[in-house]
Amino acid sequence: MKDSGPPLAPLLRRLADTPAEWMLPATTAAAEGVSSAALLSDFLEDLGLIPLNEKEVSAFDGAKADQRGWLALVLLALWLLHGDQLKAELSQRASPELRRSLLNLLGQPLRDRASVL
Repeated sequence: MKDSGPPLAPLLRRLADTPAEWMLPATTAAAEGVSSAALLSDFLEDLGLIPLNEKEVSAFDGAKADQRGWLALVLLALWLLHGDQLKAELSQRASPELRRSLLNLLGQPLRDRASVL
């Protein structure tokens, strides 16, 4: 399968090696913390994509306190996406469609999964 995704073992290793800083509480409208918007915007720029606009920043850093579970998943997903192999593959596919796909992935699908945290 050509588009089957990254090998699982390196992804699991990266998950196990998640630095404590990436697990700190995220910034919300009510509290300062790790800015998921800044990390995401930097990641998009690293891929050669357009960084977050003001509205997109506020969707992350302006989230309500009860959305911290979602923001924790966003931070974890960003850590995994920063892995060398995955980041290199994404860089090769950089396009407006990839940007939309990344924002979509980090949006509602992770919000839906955050309800179990």
